[in-house]
Amino acid sequence: MRSHRVILNMYLRQKERIKKVHATLHEDLQFDYEDAIEQL
Repeated sequence: MRSHRVILNMYLRQKERIKKVHATLHEDLQFDYEDAIEQL
């Protein structure tokens, strides 16, 4: 049960990291990647 929590926390941290990097991209690239990020 503990390992599931660890994996979930890793996933959530990576998702936040992706969102931060996404915000720094050029607006055209942000638009291109927006749908893919929303599906995470």
